[in-house]
Amino acid sequence: MRNLAEMNRLWVRLCLSGSKTRLQREADRNELSMIVGENVVRLSSLEGVDLSLYTSSVLPRLFDIIQNCKDPLSQQYLADCIIQVFPDEYHLQTLESLLEGCGKLSEKVDLKGIYVTLMNRLANYAASHVEEMKAQNNMFEIIKRRIDWILENQGAAAELKNFIELEVAFIRFSIKCYPKNIDYINSILGSVTKLLQVQASKSITLDSLKSLFKLLSIPLDSLALDTLNLSYFPILMEYLNLQMKKDIAKRILHALVTAGKRLNSLDLVEKLLTFTAPLVEGIAVAESDEYEFEQVQGNVAKIAHLLEFDNCAHEFQAIHILNKAFVNGGVARMRITIPSLVWALYRLSSKMASTLEEDQFRSDFAKIYGLALQLIESIVEMAPEDCIKLLLNGVLTISLNEIEGEKIEDTIVQYITRAFAIYYEEIANSNSKLRILLSIIGTLERAHLLSSNNFNTLAKQTIQACTKLLRKQDQCKALLACSHVFASSHIVNSVCELECYCKCRPVFKKST
Repeated sequence: MRNLAEMNRLWVRLCLSGSKTRLQREADRNELSMIVGENVVRLSSLEGVDLSLYTSSVLPRLFDIIQNCKDPLSQQYLADCIIQVFPDEYHLQTLESLLEGCGKLSEKVDLKGIYVTLMNRLANYAASHVEEMKAQNNMFEIIKRRIDWILENQGAAAELKNFIELEVAFIRFSIKCYPKNIDYINSILGSVTKLLQVQASKSITLDSLKSLFKLLSIPLDSLALDTLNLSYFPILMEYLNLQMKKDIAKRILHALVTAGKRLNSLDLVEKLLTFTAPLVEGIAVAESDEYEFEQVQGNVAKIAHLLEFDNCAHEFQAIHILNKAFVNGGVARMRITIPSLVWALYRLSSKMASTLEEDQFRSDFAKIYGLALQLIESIVEMAPEDCIKLLLNGVLTISLNEIEGEKIEDTIVQYITRAFAIYYEEIANSNSKLRILLSIIGTLERAHLLSSNNFNTLAKQTIQACTKLLRKQDQCKALLACSHVFASSHIVNSVCELECYCKCRPVFKKST
């Protein structure tokens, strides 16, 4: 230890000596620094230096040597040597003394670098010593108290980026050591929020924003849905630029969808919309990559598929909340996001049909399918064929629920009639016309809740549409498919079946 102290004094004097040129002094100093470092390494490898001796004698004397030299560069180098060469379990047991000693170093010493190195080592140690880390339940508080002291005393004067990087290392350390403790993560974000508020008068540089982006990105993969419980997270997001906000929101959605977590409370739904607002609301700016835009909005749409409430009324309210947000997103987004809400309503109706009394279901039925029709109408001009598919799937869902009623039958008729209206008004392509008609025919065949009068009216309307197809072969395909409706459905009508065959016959003769 005495030899180390003397070598360190010599190292400092070389820096202050004026007898040599600067280059000569730097060369001598670098060579001597290696010798000083080797002394610390030999000290750590001595056989008698166990944890007890290190705690009671070695560490205090090392810090006496460091503090007495007064040179910031020397202090930083030796403090870093202590962290690098002594075992991690020693640092774990003497954490408070180690950090206290670092706090007494010169103000010019970069404590951030020392703390980052220490936390990275402890985090790696924690990965393979889980049980030992559980016993150190006050470790977070010790480090947090020291870091907050640094921020309070140096945060207003020093470069913002360095302090955010310090918190980046701290949040990584916390997630590795305490992966399920959300309060610790939120506490770190709260400290960064206070730091940014202190520096509110200064403009935040791009490098600082990048560090802040890194800080917010770290919890996303490990916490997934629990990220929504971090109260300081959306506050810090406001400091980012628009593109960074979008990137964070994308990662939140990706983590949520990948984890497959269910949204089972209105509070969670509202929090998620707050976190992902840059992707959900506001007029969509033209994206350079259309594929990426659709992928992102596809993830936004999946929010509706993650709804799973015990209370059907609350789930219906959650769909209303999503609807309000999605409608504010503009037509480019609505084309992708609105269909998911319609499917969520259909799924909810099936859940209600299986869990509620029939009378209760009938009273709520009109609200569900009324909102679904309203949503479908909002995107007819953008995606007419998709709207027809949604209408027909609504009819199939109603039929599968197996609950009869006058209002229910009226809704089936309304949906199929509206599908025909969109077919005539919006669909021009011949291939699309045939494809849609075949879908209508298949739906009509399964619509067993229809009365004979309504069924025959819709069936005749379908036959008429088949005969108006442009290509003769398409007419034959559609009419033959239509004939099956009258032969195999719940309402057998041999007259209409024969009519389909008769209309096919002249077309077939001309084509042959």
